[in-house]
Amino acid sequence: MLKKVKITVIQRSVNKELAEQHRREIPPICSVFEEGQEFIVDSFEKPANFCDWAWMDIQRVIISFLFDGNLSHFSSNPNEFVMCCTDAYRPVSFKIEKIND
Repeated sequence: MLKKVKITVIQRSVNKELAEQHRREIPPICSVFEEGQEFIVDSFEKPANFCDWAWMDIQRVIISFLFDGNLSHFSSNPNEFVMCCTDAYRPVSFKIEKIND
């Protein structure tokens, strides 16, 4: 039986220094998400209105938690994991948590 997983948007940022070095302009902060936004996942399906790229980046942790996997070798709390999407210029950070029923 699959577990439930909660995804919380904890931070959106812009890496201005990197953008100044490698882009023509500084990009705007990500407009797909808002800080505090939450998504509950209980399948392999991407939640509605979730960024495709961000979903691909965090999907391996989601799948592990859906199957009650343990990532304690990466985190002090085996029931949560923090990671970000791979947009180097304007990353979004997510807290991913197992939900106990």
